[in-house]
Amino acid sequence: MVCLDFSHKSEGFLLHNTAIENFNLFEKTDFFFGLWAFPKLFVLCSFPLELVDHGLARLVTVYCEHGHKAAKINPLFSGQALQENVPEIQALVQTLQGPFNTTGLLNMGKEEASLEEVLAYLNQIYCGQISIETSQLQSQEEKDWFAKRFEELKKETFSTEERKHLSKLMLESQEFDHFLATKFATVKRYGGEGAESMMGFFHELLKMSAYSGITDVIIGMPHRGRLNLLTGLLQFPPEAAVSTLQEMAPGTTFKPVIGDSSVDPKKVKSLVFCCGKHFYALLKQRESLEAKKHDFAIIRLEELCPFPLDLLQQEMSKYKHVKDFIWSQEEPQNMGPWCFVSPRFEKQLACKLRLVSRPPLSAPAVGIGTLHLQQHEDVLTKTFA
Repeated sequence: MVCLDFSHKSEGFLLHNTAIENFNLFEKTDFFFGLWAFPKLFVLCSFPLELVDHGLARLVTVYCEHGHKAAKINPLFSGQALQENVPEIQALVQTLQGPFNTTGLLNMGKEEASLEEVLAYLNQIYCGQISIETSQLQSQEEKDWFAKRFEELKKETFSTEERKHLSKLMLESQEFDHFLATKFATVKRYGGEGAESMMGFFHELLKMSAYSGITDVIIGMPHRGRLNLLTGLLQFPPEAAVSTLQEMAPGTTFKPVIGDSSVDPKKVKSLVFCCGKHFYALLKQRESLEAKKHDFAIIRLEELCPFPLDLLQQEMSKYKHVKDFIWSQEEPQNMGPWCFVSPRFEKQLACKLRLVSRPPLSAPAVGIGTLHLQQHEDVLTKTFA
C-alpha cells in the first residue's frame, strides 16, 4: 500500500502529475484502485514496488529519437560529434535529478544510478560510432524493442573468426568495385562503394534464415551493389552470369525456358533440367567431362508458375531420340522445385524425370561444411554419371 499526501501547493502540482502518470500506467491492470479527496489530495493505491521511473523513461526516449544528432559518425572527422549540444536532450536534462531506478529500462547492470552515470551510459550507447533513430517507427512496441535490442547488441562482441570473415566479405566487395572502375572506366555503372557493410547484413540475414528453418529467400533489391552481392556472398560465377548485348536488345523479353545451343541435338543422350544458379555448377562439371560433354544437354527452367508447358514442348522436340531425362537440384529431395515439376512433367509432358539431389532433410542445410560440400559434389557427379 502507498499513500501520497500532498500538503504543499507547489509540491502538490508536481506530485499530482506523477500520480496521474501512475494512474494511466496501471489503469488497465488489476493492481490499481484509488480514492481522491479535496482540498488535500489523498491517493490510496496498490501496485508493485518496482515502478518505472518516468523521468528516466523520457530521457531514454529522447536519446532514442535525437541521440543520433550527437553521434560520432562523420567519416571526415573521426571521433567528433555531429552536434555538441542537442537542444531536445539538454532541455530535459536540466529538469531531472537523480538517483534513478533503472529496473526494466536500462541494461546498466545496476538497479540505481545517478544522473551523471545515466548520461554517460546513454551517450556511450546512442552517441557513439553507431547510432539509431526510432521516431519513424509506427508503434511504441517497435520502438521499445528496437531500443532494447540496440542496447544489448552494444555489449555483444564478434569472435576473431567472425571479424575475419566479415572483413573478407567487405574487402572483396571493395576490390570488386575497384576492378570494375579500372576495367570499365567510361561505362556508367552502379557499384556498391560506401555500402560494403550490406555484405555483413545479408550474411547475417541469410545465416539466421537458415537457422530458423527458412527454405526460400526472395531478394528484391535496387541495381546499386547488386553485382557485389551476386558474385560475392551468393557466389555467382561472374564470367558466366552475363548477358550479351543481343540478349538485351529492344524486343527481347524474359525467357521462361532457356535451351542449350552449345550441343548438337543429334548427339545428345541425356537431357538435364535445372533452375537457378545450379546451372553454372552443372555447366562447369560438364566441361570437365571432355569427350562425353556432348552427351548431355542442360535446359534451364527459369519460370515455374505458370508452368511453361508450350516452351518446354518446343525445346524437348529437338531431342526426340533422348530417353534419359534428369532433374538436378542442389536442394534436398523434399525441398526445391522437385515436388512441383515432377508431376507436371509426367502428366502434361509424358516425361518421367530421374531425380538427382541431396537426400531428404528436415532442415535447409546439414550444418556441417565438409558434409555440405561432399553432398554437392555427389549431386554433380551423379547428374552426369
